[in-house]
Amino acid sequence: MKDGVKVLFHLKRTETKPDGSCPVLGRITVGGTTVQSGNGLAGRESQDYTCRTTVQFRTKLYVDPGKWDARAGRVRGKSDEAVQVNERLNRVNALIFLRYEELMAQKGKTTAREVKNAFQGIASCIDSLCEYFATHNERYAKRVGVDRTEGTWTTCCNSLNNIRRFIKTKYRLEDIPFGSLAPSFIDELDSWLRYERKLASGTISQIVWPLQKVVRDAMSEGLLIGNPFAHYEHRRETPPVKHLSEEELRRVMNTPLPRRTLCLTRDMFVLACFTGLSYSDMRSLTAENLQSEPDGTVWIRTIRQKTGVECNIPLLDIPLGIIEKYRPYARVNSNSNGNILLLPVPGNDTMNRHLKEIAAVCGVNINLTVHKARHTFASEVALSNGVSLESVSCLLGHTNVRTTQIYAKVTDDKIDRDITAATETIVERFRITL
Repeated sequence: MKDGVKVLFHLKRTETKPDGSCPVLGRITVGGTTVQSGNGLAGRESQDYTCRTTVQFRTKLYVDPGKWDARAGRVRGKSDEAVQVNERLNRVNALIFLRYEELMAQKGKTTAREVKNAFQGIASCIDSLCEYFATHNERYAKRVGVDRTEGTWTTCCNSLNNIRRFIKTKYRLEDIPFGSLAPSFIDELDSWLRYERKLASGTISQIVWPLQKVVRDAMSEGLLIGNPFAHYEHRRETPPVKHLSEEELRRVMNTPLPRRTLCLTRDMFVLACFTGLSYSDMRSLTAENLQSEPDGTVWIRTIRQKTGVECNIPLLDIPLGIIEKYRPYARVNSNSNGNILLLPVPGNDTMNRHLKEIAAVCGVNINLTVHKARHTFASEVALSNGVSLESVSCLLGHTNVRTTQIYAKVTDDKIDRDITAATETIVERFRITL
């Protein structure tokens, strides 16, 4: 490849004007990977790990497909139109080579995106990690309540704060350029979080995955060549999931509590224990999600916010009673097209704080959190009472049964009941002579 840069012109035949002409697109390739920005996905790039980038751009020229020479990348013939278009393409080609040489002289390396921006007179984009991450979070904040959740935005902000702290601690810097973002940076970040900060694997994951997304975005914009996460493996120990036993659940449900706020939190927790609803799905539950069937049963029919999977849950008497108890407190939610929110669910942090108090009052010796309710529903309420694993998966709104297996644990009582029920059949079918 001459001078490390190559320019090709081609037609976008899937897009035509009324007169049948098609737009001419240009493709710049610097050094290996394919990057596209002229096919309706303006500004998008994709890269592999061969340090080669390619980006497409529009020339604002239209040509009759029948007159286009695909091999030469020019218009056939010597008509006035052909001469004018070809001269324009030649000037574009020469200008791109000029901008490439200027960038190489200034920086010693460049990408197709940078060459395209220089050729089109676009200012250089942000090229430092924390500044780019902060811009990402600002854009994300504008989408909260539309197609993104506040919880995920908070996670992204926490990730940025930890990365800033790491850079300041390890490098005595406020920020680092993308050019310094090597695999060693990711390994050092993981070690710092794990061994110096002594954070749990789950917490580390919540810091690392937003960074991975930001890195992918930066790669797609040509700011980063190669993936620093290419060989990174997050070492995550899966702790045994502790759900409430039947006796512990009864204590939580029936022990007198000293404050009304604790009673409210308990009611929301118990509702989740008997429906399997996640915190976000419970908080966004509206009157529209409740549907009565001809046989008198009431169902919750909703779409899980996390997975987008349809979730249909028949309401037992306990959760139905809780919903009816709080109907007088239903309110209009401005973020859900005016739908009525059924439950006055406290904030997630508030609920978790209250659940610690409730566990202490009830003598429940586990780290009680909102999410424990889903595990309790899967293991103690559903699976232990004969509901199949596949049905539990549907009730939880999981995309596959393997995820459900993490939630639903077979209890000793369930095994004992199953074996007792099967004992007579086993005895009749199998005999041994001693």
